[in-house]
Amino acid sequence: MSQFQKYKPFPAIEELDPGIEAGWDFDLLCLRAEPEDRVGNIIITADTKEQEAAASTRWLIVDISATAFMSQDWERTGLPRPFNPGDIALTKRYPPGQDFVGNDGRQYRMLKDKDILAKLMPGKNVSVIESKRAA
Repeated sequence: MSQFQKYKPFPAIEELDPGIEAGWDFDLLCLRAEPEDRVGNIIITADTKEQEAAASTRWLIVDISATAFMSQDWERTGLPRPFNPGDIALTKRYPPGQDFVGNDGRQYRMLKDKDILAKLMPGKNVSVIESKRAA
């Protein structure tokens, strides 16, 4: 399990200025969760925080392309889109995607809809349990 159990709060969507929009190919523009600066009384180094943030499993959805979550399987259900800008999405560690630095200096990542595993419900907190390999 990650040594980081707490993350800095995400900024409000209105405060963000990525300067780009989600593409056309099932894309989501997301802002990764940043770990807190301390674990207990221990101050975490910038390198350690960067490594943990790179493995982030929490993402604030900033923008969604028109085709995200619109695969044939999803369209057949007739249900509305499961995510909206402002939702916090959960992914596996090190999700594939392309990173960008926005106009506001924050680091964003373009993710594919198929890489989103779940939505974190407001006011809830979950931790990722790393799988143990059989010896």
